[in-house]
Amino acid sequence: RQFWKSSRPDTGSLLIGLAVGQRRRDSVLEAPNRADMASRRLHFRLPSVTNRILIFAVLVTLLPSFGLGWAYFNQAEKALFKSSQREMLDTVDQVRREFDFWFKERYYNARVFASSYLLSEGLEDYLTLSSSGNASGPHDGGAELARMESYLALVQSEFDDYSRLLIFDRDADLLTQSPQREGSIALPDDWQEQLQARKVIVGKVYRRQGEAPLILAAVPVLSGSGGTLGFLAAEIKLDSLADIMTAVLANEDKQTGAAALSLVGPNGKILLSTRNDGTATILGSEYEAGLPPNELGEYVNDQGVPVLGTRTPMAEFDWHIVMEQGRDQVLAEVIELRT
Repeated sequence: RQFWKSSRPDTGSLLIGLAVGQRRRDSVLEAPNRADMASRRLHFRLPSVTNRILIFAVLVTLLPSFGLGWAYFNQAEKALFKSSQREMLDTVDQVRREFDFWFKERYYNARVFASSYLLSEGLEDYLTLSSSGNASGPHDGGAELARMESYLALVQSEFDDYSRLLIFDRDADLLTQSPQREGSIALPDDWQEQLQARKVIVGKVYRRQGEAPLILAAVPVLSGSGGTLGFLAAEIKLDSLADIMTAVLANEDKQTGAAALSLVGPNGKILLSTRNDGTATILGSEYEAGLPPNELGEYVNDQGVPVLGTRTPMAEFDWHIVMEQGRDQVLAEVIELRT
């Protein structure tokens, strides 16, 4: 008994020994698992020769296809841009020629009206009375002005393009008008320079509330000897220009809203446009695209629509003719192929 007590192992030592033995057994069992995982990682990182050849064949097949596809899309997009630019510039140039012809026709009509003897004789008689100091009393020139006003009323009733006709004397003072309207109106400050340069006086665009934009144009009334007696001025309605722009656009463009034409004045103000369901309307919004003349640009217009646009200046006025076309409609073919 005494020997047994002295040789019996300590309980703590036994527990420590068992724990160490268990750890050794676990490490021996885990070693194959770690080796298997390392082998798998190595296998994933270093594919076999067959897999490498397969991957290389797939890349060789797909990469040229993708590259050619993107090259085709880019070339097609550039071609559509150039084609659209050429077509839009041709359309804008056609509108500009139509505008020039329309204004020349209005100026010609004004010169024909100014050549009437009713105006020349009436102004001569009125100026004679004024210069002789008899422009008061029973022969104050009122009869001459009344005859000229009747003539203006007759002409204005026959031509809808003129909102009002006016007679100015040689010093640019208003004598009479038809129809009579309140408010002041005058020839532009540089009327003498314009008269010497091109024999016609043209003011700036303005408008009265609820009416189409107007422009005042005047031509001289000449005497028999060729002297200037005064001026016949006409307020020309510009809404006919919107009709011209609407007529130029193709029917399919008007129906889909893919294209629009606008007459843009100074400071980017849109004077006339066809951008309301394909019909000619008068807008007051601001045009801020800042397009270079006769170039195609891509921007978002004042209605928030991405468009392609171009503009052409008018030589006689501080105006631009702007054409816009929906970007999605222009690039519809490329967008369809890409999607």
